[in-house]
This record gives sequence, C-alpha cells and structure tokens, in this order.
Amino acid sequence: MQNQTEETIYQLDDPNIGKRSKPIEYKVNETGCHVVCSHETDKTGYGRVNRLGRDWRIHQYVYFLHTGYDTSKFVVRHKCDEKNCCNFSHLELGSVDDNLNDMRVRDRFAKGEDHGKSKLIDKEVRAIKYAVNTSTSELAEMFEVDPKTIWQIRNNITWTHI
Repeated sequence: MQNQTEETIYQLDDPNIGKRSKPIEYKVNETGCHVVCSHETDKTGYGRVNRLGRDWRIHQYVYFLHTGYDTSKFVVRHKCDEKNCCNFSHLELGSVDDNLNDMRVRDRFAKGEDHGKSKLIDKEVRAIKYAVNTSTSELAEMFEVDPKTIWQIRNNITWTHI
C-alpha cells in the first residue's frame, strides 16, 4: 500500500488515480497516523481528493478503497482523532450519533468561550456563578442574555467546565 521515498513520504496505492490526478502522499507520525501531506485541507481540517467522478474526504476515500463501502451515507470515524489521518486501521464506520458520542467521550466539543455561538466569556460565567445576591433577571439584563441562560449556568446545566 505504500512506497517509501528518501524523505519518509509514503504514497497511497491508488488504483483510481487519473493521469492528471495528484497522488495521495502522507507521513507516518509517532502514533502511527498516516498524515496526508500532499493535499490542502478544507475549512473543517480534512484533506480532500477527487476520484471516481466525485469529491471525497481523503479518509472516506481510503475506507472505500479497503472495503468497497459507499461512505457517503455513513460517517467514517477516526479512532485516533487526527482529521488528516488516512491509516485504514485508524478508521471505522459509524453513524452521526456514534461520532457525536466519540466527541463527548474524548472531550473534543468546543465549549465555553471557544464555542462559536457563545455570547459570554469564562470570566463572566464565573461572575454569574458567584453572584448569589443578584437575581437571574438582573444578571440576564447585565450580560445581555436570556434569563434561561443564567438559570442554566447557575444550575450547572451549561458551562459545567467552570
């Protein structure tokens, strides 16, 4: 499946590569991940390739090469959490729910101020949690959020990492 060059860059054995297609090349890291180094990543961090008349995420294409499964209806999950890994032994087929559960178990969810839709920062949430003499509605007005947001923070439903 691979051919080593002098620079320790390996090339994926790809029977579907066309004359004008760029071969998939990767480097092996310390955890055994085959990290793609030949293709740009998309905005979500996955390498992409065009093969068999369609656009693929590289790890999905590699899974297809090994199994023949049409991965467009499933999620190809990384056991290693390396988005650009194309090592077949690090990949497994699953559902969206399986993938979300992986994210929860492995603590890969954006949370707190790192979440793109957060209106509060960690410092403000600490202030909300310790403001025992201020009403929920007053805090909501002060921080320009819905009172439900304040209630969820105070009852440790959201922002549980603080």
